[in-house]
Amino acid sequence: GEERQGALEGTRFAVFGLGNTLYEKYNTMGKHFDHDCERLGGQRMFDLGLGDDDGSMQDDFDTWRDQLWPALGEAFGLEVSAESLMTYGVEYRLAAAHFATEGEALAAGGRPPSSNTLDAHGG
Repeated sequence: GEERQGALEGTRFAVFGLGNTLYEKYNTMGKHFDHDCERLGGQRMFDLGLGDDDGSMQDDFDTWRDQLWPALGEAFGLEVSAESLMTYGVEYRLAAAHFATEGEALAAGGRPPSSNTLDAHGG
């Protein structure tokens, strides 16, 4: 599709890529996605994380995630720590929107109505 400069303006992002150092192009998809989010105007909230399946991808993710939460807390003005998350858990929210036209999506700021959200809880 046609890329638009500034298409992710106002969107904050953090990326954790999955890969294996045995592959010639280690974590290429995660690196490209991270780069393109920034190139299209997204605001990076945290450094790119890279998981290596040749080692322990779970350990890689856990280390990245434990550093991510305090950074997100700072960005949103919340007091967050890995310990508090283990004690109180995490709430995830996914919002999906379907727009008939690009103009309709732009008019809505790309944000779905609140009735189209899904809440899930994890720990």
